[in-house]
Amino acid sequence: MDTINLARVCVNQQMWIDLTPEVVHLNQLLEQLNMATGHVAVAVNNHIVNQQQWAQQVLVNNDQISVFGAIAGG
Repeated sequence: MDTINLARVCVNQQMWIDLTPEVVHLNQLLEQLNMATGHVAVAVNNHIVNQQQWAQQVLVNNDQISVFGAIAGG
């Protein structure tokens, strides 16, 4: 049986990822990529997504995902 791709997203302006039905939300994509998520900030289309919202953030075709190391400052 063929895998159906729902969308294609770009991560950090360099890696295109084809999403499958199992990967619909931002947290699922980060898990699939084995990204350490303890101290990172993530933006979708240049809008920071609060970590508590990652599981609700639905990804769509051509979304631009940026993952940054979190930096404390004042």
